[in-house]
Amino acid sequence: MKILLIPELDWMAALQNRVHKIFKRLARDHEIHVIYFEHERKGINKSYKLKKGIILHKPPMIYVKNMLLFYLLNALSIYSYIKKVIRTHNIQIIVTTNFLFAPFVIRAANSSKIPVVFDVVDFQSYHINYIKNIPGYLKKMGNIFLTSLLNFDILNAHYLITTGLPLYRYIKQKNLKNVTIIPNGVDTTLFNTNYNGIAVRKQFRINSPIICFIGALEYWIDYQLFFHTIALLQEKYPDLHCLCIGPSRHFGLKRIKQLAYEYGVLNRITFTGRIPYHQLPAYICASDVCVLPFVKNYLTHCIIPMKLFEYLACERPVVSTSLAGVKSIAKNSIFYADTPIEFCNRICYILDNKEKLQGKIRSGKILVKKHSWDDLSEKYGQILERIYSCFSK
Repeated sequence: MKILLIPELDWMAALQNRVHKIFKRLARDHEIHVIYFEHERKGINKSYKLKKGIILHKPPMIYVKNMLLFYLLNALSIYSYIKKVIRTHNIQIIVTTNFLFAPFVIRAANSSKIPVVFDVVDFQSYHINYIKNIPGYLKKMGNIFLTSLLNFDILNAHYLITTGLPLYRYIKQKNLKNVTIIPNGVDTTLFNTNYNGIAVRKQFRINSPIICFIGALEYWIDYQLFFHTIALLQEKYPDLHCLCIGPSRHFGLKRIKQLAYEYGVLNRITFTGRIPYHQLPAYICASDVCVLPFVKNYLTHCIIPMKLFEYLACERPVVSTSLAGVKSIAKNSIFYADTPIEFCNRICYILDNKEKLQGKIRSGKILVKKHSWDDLSEKYGQILERIYSCFSK
């Protein structure tokens, strides 16, 4: 099939996410075209074929970092360009994860008489609550508008794919039947226990116990919970160190470090920034415990973090905030905690009772086997083929 993908983020600059994992695999058997929204200048012009066989198409656009303003300024130009790509390359089906631009995508698909699939990756309209320098009343108005936009996309797409139970239930409340769950997954040929972590420990001159967090350091992380936990742990474990791996584009690393300083734990944390994706397993395997310290709100309750599966594939014990989406997938494979005391107690138990963790490790290995990117991508491709087949009759 000839598939057009409309991603939520800059394909080249964004952290590896589910659409990268799935569509790189689908490109083995299908022709994948991606609309390239450049949020960080890469010098790519017009069409550009990647090594994996994916073709990027860059619409003429005004370069603006603010995503909402970007789409407002470029909407008509991008819409016209998408219609041109559909015609020129005989696109047979469209997949979008981009809820802001989805109404235009749906219109373009309908005018070309091809189906559009909306991959609902999270409750995206909630993000406006964390944009700086917007008055509260405007955020409320924006929340109403963006939620209405998300609902429009859900109601008007020909088919819906989502990552987990919370979003699935949200969609099913609208009496829609054209929805299925395809969760996030992991590549076990990359994430496994074949790394001893010694090089990472030597590089940063750290020893056990080591706590690891991998992911974007943004507003969905509960820094107060995380840093308070470290402050409590350092009393019992004087050599304790934390690896925080990932960029902070919006929240700001300076602000994060200031919070760590206020809790008296800045010297306990190494902020590595963004590192190459293929190096992540070594960092996980260098660690004694991995954490997912999220704030609790509707946005985070809906997410199924890729890092959950990557931690488990490396057979590391995991402590996470008790989020609905995470619990629906991980169940008893990991530990849950919602306060600094609870996080501290769970981590202490892990560090002091490693011989008692085999049940969790086995459970995590079973979970990982069910979430291979290869298997999930195959299922994703089968759904797209079925949709196209039904639509073209």
